[in-house]
Amino acid sequence: MWHKIAPRLAANFTVIATDLRRYGDGDKPLPLEDSSNYCKRVMALDQVLLMEKLGYQEFYLIGHDRGAQVFYHLALDFPEKVKKSFYSI
Repeated sequence: MWHKIAPRLAANFTVIATDLRRYGDGDKPLPLEDSSNYCKRVMALDQVLLMEKLGYQEFYLIGHDRGAQVFYHLALDFPEKVKKSFYSI
């Protein structure tokens, strides 16, 4: 669905569209016994670390469905990173 929205956003923002861990072409490490390496908070940390590696200390968030759940936790755990967020579940 993002292929229709991203170009419009890119007119005014830098758009970085990532695959979440275990989704799309993203990493698919074997789950731990309790699956804790696939919890939304861990995936939120993945996104923070990626953005920092790309040079962004704070950023806007937009997400839908599972991405929205991840970004919800990102905003809770790392409020200093979030300029503004838009998400729908």
